[in-house]
Amino acid sequence: MFTVWACKQIMMSYKINTSWRFLRKHLLSKRRLYSEHTITF
Repeated sequence: MFTVWACKQIMMSYKINTSWRFLRKHLLSKRRLYSEHTITF
């Protein structure tokens, strides 16, 4: 039971990490395109 839960937690964190990385990459490319118009994080 615990291993299934741990596996789900790992998968969730992995998905969040990959999506966050993609989002950051997307934001950075946008920032390059319109440098003065973007909101900086």
